[in-house]
Amino acid sequence: MDLSYTPVSWRDGELTKDDSILPALAFSLDMFEKTHMSFGVNEVLLASVLGAVVFSLFAAQPLVIVGVTGPITVFNYTVYDIMTPRGTNYLAFMAWIGIWSLIMHWVLAVTNSCNGLTYVTRFSCDIFGFYVAFIYIQKGIQVLTRQWGMAGEASAYLSIMVALLVLMSGFICGWIGDSNLFKRPVRKFIEDYGTPLTIIFFTGFVHIGHMKNVKVETLPTTKAFFPTLDRGWLVHFWDIDVSDIFLAVPFAMLLTILFWFDHNAPFHTAALCVTRQVADDDEINKGKSVRINDHVVEQRVSNLAQGLLTVGTMTGPLLVVLNLIPQAVMAGLFFIMGVQALLSNGMTQKLLFLAQDKKLTPSSEPLKRIERRLAIWVFVAIELVGFGATFAITQTIAAIGFPVFILLLIPVRTFLLPRWFTPLELSILDAPTASPFTMESVGGAYGHSPEDHSNNDSGVLERGRGLRTPPDPRVEECAVEDGLERGEALELGTMRKTMRRRSRNDG
Repeated sequence: MDLSYTPVSWRDGELTKDDSILPALAFSLDMFEKTHMSFGVNEVLLASVLGAVVFSLFAAQPLVIVGVTGPITVFNYTVYDIMTPRGTNYLAFMAWIGIWSLIMHWVLAVTNSCNGLTYVTRFSCDIFGFYVAFIYIQKGIQVLTRQWGMAGEASAYLSIMVALLVLMSGFICGWIGDSNLFKRPVRKFIEDYGTPLTIIFFTGFVHIGHMKNVKVETLPTTKAFFPTLDRGWLVHFWDIDVSDIFLAVPFAMLLTILFWFDHNAPFHTAALCVTRQVADDDEINKGKSVRINDHVVEQRVSNLAQGLLTVGTMTGPLLVVLNLIPQAVMAGLFFIMGVQALLSNGMTQKLLFLAQDKKLTPSSEPLKRIERRLAIWVFVAIELVGFGATFAITQTIAAIGFPVFILLLIPVRTFLLPRWFTPLELSILDAPTASPFTMESVGGAYGHSPEDHSNNDSGVLERGRGLRTPPDPRVEECAVEDGLERGEALELGTMRKTMRRRSRNDG
């Protein structure tokens, strides 16, 4: 891509910085405690900077926000718990995990392994998203429970109050962004900047009135541009036994599995997309409009700018400011991320449907088209078992193996579920991991031809056999009630019709 092509808004850089730095600060607190200062604010910030700079300068798709996630922190501190008692140099061991994982990523890239996402559906992604949401909530609770041992009862109860207020404020900001209150610029401002402003407000809130007499623990920081521990930035990865070098291979395999799934899971932000509203011609949504992604200004400046701005947070004055943020505010941020992830999850939507009064459920609800209500219960129960198994193993020393549980969900969906559910039921309960527009880039969705996405009356491919069942007018790709994705599908269908007309005219 031409480096001279840089149509960019400073709002892009500000938004990507917010999306990158806030979770980074929360996860740095978690890893600081769990790895006994092996990772801290500066390490996590520098990692975010490197991701932004590398993507901006070398990636074919530079506008990608890469940062620390909940599953990665679980992996990091579980390795610490396993290897440190053996006397192994933890940071050197992590370096070798990274080196081996790098080699494995090269192999995955050369073999175009991302096409394997054609077998991934919302079934495994919803379970993974449900798991990540509960990890966020658990980490917020852990931050609060530590306050009793660090600063006493008064501080602990004040921290609980502050964390819940942060959650409420962040939730309200997100709700306003999706509502019809105020003018659109005001809604967008509240949606985009509500959470950062909430954190700023509650950082000062704890100093109001009698609360200023209560000592609250804050985000731990270190010297400007220095690691948290008294060491250099260069990890001495050669200072390790040869046996430990090869012991890092299975850990690297698990990390690679996690990266492959976590990076490709459809947990994207649409904040940087230029969108427009179009009329929704779906029968069940007549009179409504859907938001579609019109275009993205895919350039190298915004991400690079937010990376350089993040470097600024490692300077002395800004580290002093970060050190003022109460840990309770970070707990509230974990709660915000967890609750928002839960509310948008397909498992949550199915559970809410099952809990609804049947008489008050709209007739347009896609799940009402399933004749066997038991099928919904069984499908949700299977998802809950998958989530429970993954979350349970995370609470043990065997947590290092949780990526395997996530990966095993793919063959369960591909080979087992078609034996227990009809094609009609699966078409409503589940869907491809992303819109047809996105899935075409990886070769389409397994068991679906492109026409199956754009034409509801074209029949359903029986998964696992490649056979087409007779068309059923009730079969629709309606499991994902997402206006944005439906808008992409609408746009894709319009593009196909235009191409067909052009081909006929050329003929």
